[in-house]
Amino acid sequence: MSDDLVLAIDQCTSSTKCLLVDPAGMVVREENEPVPIRYPPPGCAEQDAGEILDSVLTTATRCLNGVPRSAVRGDRNQHPARVGDRPGPPRPAGPTWCWPAGQRT
Repeated sequence: MSDDLVLAIDQCTSSTKCLLVDPAGMVVREENEPVPIRYPPPGCAEQDAGEILDSVLTTATRCLNGVPRSAVRGDRNQHPARVGDRPGPPRPAGPTWCWPAGQRT
């Protein structure tokens, strides 16, 4: 296993995916964790920000299991959602609103 790995995190509407990628672009490990979507009123969708955070931590932990910290040179994550927080330990201020695939206008 290379000593120059990148942890790539894709947090999308239905799940969080993590890849551990080597310098040649080859996927060394891959993990996936579903994230529930709730549909409170018709036409609306929301997710629990704590469940999103848990899915990121779970997939990243599984992907990095047994990998020396010195082997990972960076991480990448891109997601348009921003979740408010309060001072102190991470605690989401509320649910995130989302647009399931095919429902964006």
